[in-house]
Amino acid sequence: MLGGPWILIVMFGLHWAFIPIFINNMATIGFDSLMGLLAANQFAMAGAALAFGLRARDKQMKTLGISTGGTALLGVSEPALYGVLLPQKKTLIMAIIGGSVGGVIGGAFLSKVYAFAPSGVFGIRGAVNPQGIDAGFYGYVVQMLVGLVVGFILTYLWGYKTRSESAKSIPQGSVNSVSISDVRGQNNNSGLPVQKAEMTVHSPLSGEVVELASVADEAFSSEAMGKGVAIIPSSGTVVSPVEGVVTTITKSRHAIAVIGNDGVEVLIHVGLDTVKLKGEGFTLKVQEGDQVKVRDVMMEVDLAKIKEKGFQLITPVIITNFGNYSSVSGIGARNISAGAPVITVKV
Repeated sequence: MLGGPWILIVMFGLHWAFIPIFINNMATIGFDSLMGLLAANQFAMAGAALAFGLRARDKQMKTLGISTGGTALLGVSEPALYGVLLPQKKTLIMAIIGGSVGGVIGGAFLSKVYAFAPSGVFGIRGAVNPQGIDAGFYGYVVQMLVGLVVGFILTYLWGYKTRSESAKSIPQGSVNSVSISDVRGQNNNSGLPVQKAEMTVHSPLSGEVVELASVADEAFSSEAMGKGVAIIPSSGTVVSPVEGVVTTITKSRHAIAVIGNDGVEVLIHVGLDTVKLKGEGFTLKVQEGDQVKVRDVMMEVDLAKIKEKGFQLITPVIITNFGNYSSVSGIGARNISAGAPVITVKV
């Protein structure tokens, strides 16, 4: 019940509530049993990401899966979680199952952790009993291998969502709450997104354009979630970057996803960690399923309130289905107005 769902607990930041328990157990009895159940989830994520990478036919998605799976093995799970597992959904489920099965192994061997150590392969030393290697240590290592193998096999067999590399394919992405089949291009009787050789995504905000690498969040700076740019806004008016459909609005209203009539999926994430504001300072002008045109106002943001609460304003604007295209690049503008071209997408 804890080994697999721990992935979701970490995703929502709830794992910090467990830290005092871990520390107290180590301080009072010399070890912590809860952490002895959690090694498998990291390796299950790695196995799922690696399997996705091996199954993917698109070169960029293959590289993404294999590279993020490798970093997960070394203890950095965010790229795999946000770049592969969450967008693919089935892959996330398979990783959770792998972590749960591994957690059972850790429980059966009464595995414990005696000292804080990094996750991944470097966490093995934390499971060494000061009195010597015991069954719990072996169980700790075995659960890692079980999580890796189960996550890999389940994803390889059932967790991979096939994505056609053809320009006529129907892209599926991390923000699909409205079916792409409902997105119709003008003069398009086939029902499929209108594909062009080159497409333009417009800036949703006025402000300074910077590279994603400058974003202090690895999920964005590593381009695991998508490729694009970041904008330091000078105005709180958020407009539609494409003509299409509003597909997803987070409950905290800090992020909006839009699918263009041409199939390009754009995610606008206003600020960093602004999910913690629980909607404070964000006023929506649209709803999920609304048709929008370029420069239509989707949201008003109180930038002063966000800064006052101590959050960064830098806003990633990313193409979440970047794997469907040959290139996604910024146009090189430094200062930009809302509605002006900011990203070029080539098939």
